[in-house]
Amino acid sequence: MVNAISLFSGAGGFCEGTRLAGWKVLCSVEADDHACLTYAANFPRVPLFRGDIGRFLVEKQTGVPEVEQLLVKGVDVVYGGPPSAMISYFRVGPGTASINCGPGASQPGASQPPPSRGTMN
Repeated sequence: MVNAISLFSGAGGFCEGTRLAGWKVLCSVEADDHACLTYAANFPRVPLFRGDIGRFLVEKQTGVPEVEQLLVKGVDVVYGGPPSAMISYFRVGPGTASINCGPGASQPGASQPPPSRGTMN
């Protein structure tokens, strides 16, 4: 069996795929509160670190394995779906979000000024 850690887990789409492939997800990491609620409902037996990925290996959370425990179990794969640099949603107020799509957004790596932000409803 492949032991894995899921980063930027969202609602758990990648985790479902790995589960179907026979992998065991030792724990997952997600910062978005709404995604955490959905993930926990979809995968109630998978420990979920709720918070910033930068705190994952240093901050203890009840039920989430610590580094030493993960090393003992053996981690074969660390995978994730980080937010896209080309299209990234940010909350800017109650019930609103903005999307980053500016000039050159379809050209990865292109040197462009920061993209303009449009409001999505």
